Amino acid sequence: MEIDCINENIVFVAASHSTNSLFGGSRYGDSVFVSRDGANTWEEIQTPEDFGGEGMSWVSPEEGYLMGTEQPVTGLQPKILYYTNDAGKNWNIIAKSDPLTEKNTDEHNALPLVGYPDGIKFFKNGTGYIGSMRGTLLKTTDKGKTYNPVNFTNETDVIPVPCFVSEDEGHAISADTKLVHTIDGGNTWEEVWPK
Repeated sequence: MEIDCINENIVFVAASHSTNSLFGGSRYGDSVFVSRDGANTWEEIQTPEDFGGEGMSWVSPEEGYLMGTEQPVTGLQPKILYYTNDAGKNWNIIAKSDPLTEKNTDEHNALPLVGYPDGIKFFKNGTGYIGSMRGTLLKTTDKGKTYNPVNFTNETDVIPVPCFVSEDEGHAISADTKLVHTIDGGNTWEEVWPK
């Protein structure tokens, strides 16, 4: 499903599988694995109970984020952002969406209900991006506690989640298949292709 490399030795991989249940519905399971020796050996990272993965970002061997959904492929699915600072031994809910009111619930900041999560990217200083098909590109500067939509060209869709190499610089592909580039954290975008 996804891979995230911290350095040449530490690699995280998220794997997902689905099977038909006895009554014809689908059951989804997601796992996260880490290698600390350049992908020679692997160990499983504990994930939150009933985790349905839609994105993973690690900023160090201990500190990481997981984006989960409570229902697969529905568009208006409840979304949950988890955070760990102890390599997955404990996960805290940083933000989530409320399927009924789309407002804060359980003291967690609300994520937009609309859109299909399409990956996340976080940095050590707490800056992070959440991409969403048929939704909005979101930016946080406080480790996911609050969000602002990013001014993403004339399109709201990002295919796939933007590839940020730093807190300010990144590339993305818009829904109208243009490659765009930002050097100011998504405030402005320059069309790179086609020229």
